[in-house]
Amino acid sequence: MEGTQVKSRTGGGQAVQSVEIPPDLEALFDALPEGGKSNPGKTWTPAEDAILLKYWPVKKHAAVAKQLGVSANTALKRYRELTSG
Repeated sequence: MEGTQVKSRTGGGQAVQSVEIPPDLEALFDALPEGGKSNPGKTWTPAEDAILLKYWPVKKHAAVAKQLGVSANTALKRYRELTSG
């Protein structure tokens, strides 16, 4: 079974080459959730909020965010929502 052929610009955008996406990688990415405005943001649980409030100020932000399954920017935004007014 062959993967999908995709055209890709290389070297400053001049040349165009055809690149094959292997079927296993294509399946992996096809299984990802859809993005965009149709996909609502994360719904935080009370436990996740408590973890964020306790550990965000004292642990590495990237590590806390990773354990919560979100980006550091998403965790920071939520932390600010919880601690600002």
